[in-house]
Amino acid sequence: MKAKLSLLDEQAIQNKSVLLSKNLSHLLVSELYVIQKKLVLGLYAPLDKEPRWNCLLPEFRFTAFPSFEKTATMMTFKLSSLEGLECKDDFGVKILGPLQECPVVIPDVIILPGLAFSKSGERLGRGKGFYDKYLSNFSGVKVGVCFSDQLEEEIPTESHDIVLDYIVTENEIINCKVKGAS
Repeated sequence: MKAKLSLLDEQAIQNKSVLLSKNLSHLLVSELYVIQKKLVLGLYAPLDKEPRWNCLLPEFRFTAFPSFEKTATMMTFKLSSLEGLECKDDFGVKILGPLQECPVVIPDVIILPGLAFSKSGERLGRGKGFYDKYLSNFSGVKVGVCFSDQLEEEIPTESHDIVLDYIVTENEIINCKVKGAS
């Protein structure tokens, strides 16, 4: 999958991200009612080949981003805007993260990346297990975002892997809770 993603050039990533962002906006605003319900939205700062969810997304009042303090044993989410993030190496790579003083919150909806996904909600992460550990005690809505190139028939899973509620690509919104729904 990493090799497949490496073939996407900047223009393809941008074009796919715009369409994905439109679908994600529809899911969050028209189906999950994130703005109307004033829900906390857990997001991520995209790495190089990850979908840029924020191309057409409206402004959300309550957004939070992953944080991992060296003394903590688990990832948390901290209230912040995308513009309020700073460059950190919390997860072993340079990534934008919330400031130390930002308050810890529990998101109502989490948007998460991954290397590969299945239409039944299985997710293959990047191998560190940060999201898997966090999601093991999370009761909110879990939304995976990926390019359609990242969808596979099956994903190898382990007992600790958490199934997602939705997958959003540039082509579709997949409701993983409804067999065969897109």
